[in-house]
Amino acid sequence: SKKIFDIIIFHFLQDGACISKEQYGVISGLGFAVAYVLFGFLGGYIVDRMNRVHTIFISSLVWMAAGLCQAFANSYDTMFLVRIVLGSGEAFLNPACYSMIADLVSDQHRTKANALYSWSVYFGYGFASLSILMATSFGWRNVCIAFNLIATIPLLLLIFIVKDNSRTHQQKVKLPLMASLQSILQSKPFILLLIASSVRFFSGFALAEYLPIFFKRTYPTNQETFASINFSIVVFCGVASTTLSGYFCDKYGRKYQGIYGYFPAGMLILAIPCMFLLFKSGSFYLSALGLGVGYFLSETWIPPIVATIQHQLPAQTQGVAFSLYSATSLIGNFGPAVIGWFDKGDSTLGDHLLFLMSICYFVSAIFFALMGKSILIK
Repeated sequence: SKKIFDIIIFHFLQDGACISKEQYGVISGLGFAVAYVLFGFLGGYIVDRMNRVHTIFISSLVWMAAGLCQAFANSYDTMFLVRIVLGSGEAFLNPACYSMIADLVSDQHRTKANALYSWSVYFGYGFASLSILMATSFGWRNVCIAFNLIATIPLLLLIFIVKDNSRTHQQKVKLPLMASLQSILQSKPFILLLIASSVRFFSGFALAEYLPIFFKRTYPTNQETFASINFSIVVFCGVASTTLSGYFCDKYGRKYQGIYGYFPAGMLILAIPCMFLLFKSGSFYLSALGLGVGYFLSETWIPPIVATIQHQLPAQTQGVAFSLYSATSLIGNFGPAVIGWFDKGDSTLGDHLLFLMSICYFVSAIFFALMGKSILIK
């Protein structure tokens, strides 16, 4: 529901809730991300100490309530406050979920489990790309209400079916926050993956924000085709990418320990030529091909990176560690701002995106490779 809101807000909310483009940049980017990161540290600390299913349930109720309030907001101040609440609620989810995966799934299948969990992100982005069409037909407020209400179904299934009775979690030695941070920051692979992830998020957020604008300016007669193609690329290429990554790293990671870093590094290097095809081909379908292949190659990084945290760090620090990892998304929120600074509203947008994506992919690949070199699977 959050991804859907982030897409339709750009196209409809400026008139519907008296929000300008500049204000939109604040509430969709840094306004949300700052709350997400700050409450993420609290969330990680709580996750290491409390029942994680209950934590997911309560935090989900918070962000779902905030999501419903978005549909009734009529001013920038109201929307800004609602986004802070939304970010604070979502901040608890990833630390709790990734921590549970680490406890419930064995080492040899953990990267595949992370890949399955990441499917939700791609389905969310995919439906978000279609949300413009839904909002046109039914109104963006009604779409917000509908998807937040639909989200109550899996939430009820969670609380009634899933139990956090892992012996590993119950027997953890509870560390003070500073002791957890000290233990986490002594891990060289973790520091390297934070740097690599920050750069990767920086490029990813910029592309997600400005890709529809690029296609609208470059291929104005193919807007509806782009919406459907982008849906297919995000869902099917994202799912296929993470599934391949999970299977490959689980199969070879125990024998070749650096594969958790080398594999995403190599795939990012291979994705760079696809960015040239995307932004310089001059053909709608060749650009779509570059987007699809590039997306498939570049999205392989999350499952092995999450598995690295699960493998390398003590169990009692997992929640705090994943809150630090989530904090790298705050840096990612500056990506759209950088592109916005250079964007003149003309056809040069593709050149700016190509330069940014190529540089960020290359830098991320370097740090992922360095992480792979430093890994020692326990």
